[in-house]
Amino acid sequence: MSEEVSEDICNRFPFQLCGYDEDGSYISVVPVGKYDYRKVVENGEKKEFLRYVMKTSELAYELFKHKTTKDNFVTQAIVVMDYEGFSFRQMTSPETMQYMKELMAIMVNNYPEILKAAVIINAPKIFELIYNLMKPMLTKATLAKVQIYGSDSNAWKEALWKIIPADQLPSQYGGANTTCNDYRFHMGLDVDPIVVTLPMKDMQTELVAAGQRFMVDIFISNAGTTLSWNFKTEHYDIGFYVYLDDNIKEIVSCPRCDAHIHVQKGTLVTKEAGKYTLCFDNTYSKFRSKTLNYVTQMG
Repeated sequence: MSEEVSEDICNRFPFQLCGYDEDGSYISVVPVGKYDYRKVVENGEKKEFLRYVMKTSELAYELFKHKTTKDNFVTQAIVVMDYEGFSFRQMTSPETMQYMKELMAIMVNNYPEILKAAVIINAPKIFELIYNLMKPMLTKATLAKVQIYGSDSNAWKEALWKIIPADQLPSQYGGANTTCNDYRFHMGLDVDPIVVTLPMKDMQTELVAAGQRFMVDIFISNAGTTLSWNFKTEHYDIGFYVYLDDNIKEIVSCPRCDAHIHVQKGTLVTKEAGKYTLCFDNTYSKFRSKTLNYVTQMG
């Protein structure tokens, strides 16, 4: 755990620690479709990436111990694996496929039964080839924990809602947390999701017309100020962004939030003073206006 991993590897292979399920098991989202394993092999980074995988796996056990109490022994995690954007190019390199098999073998041999459940979403057609390659390495017990879904977001969101509380799931995956960031090792073991539930009675209402945006400007005079928000819509989803200094810096991005299903929540500890803009985006809708209810808080 004391070995350093390059910042470049961490940036190219991000993952999120989103929170916990009702049993206290950790929830992680891994955007596998963005991972370029082939580049790792071709750039001679196999050893460096293996160190990253091992450190991440060892981190899981550290988190389990950190979360365990005398009344609740935590030993497993739920992993959401998003294959959106996965390229066939990864499959056309024998060296890359062999390396992926080696990584899987290390996980199976050294971290058995770490999975409580694995939900694979946005699986492309070629995923079946990958899965068939990995199946012989997995036990029947592990295979029984795997759910696989294609690009039908309604199907995989329904599956995620059954096992993950809304506040513990990022908004872009159908949850209610708009500010779940990528994990970095320096963050340590205290990774509770930062969300605040604000009074519904304080919400203001705004009609966001089809093809339009509604902006809320908030001026922050000191870095370190905590800015929180809750919002919901009446019947349909809506996009949500947070910008700094007249839209120059994008801090939060969620092109479609299911605000009609879950009250969306977010908390941001500002790193600098300036004008922060909450943008409720309905530009993708050509015909439907959205009734928005929102509330903000600074502290």
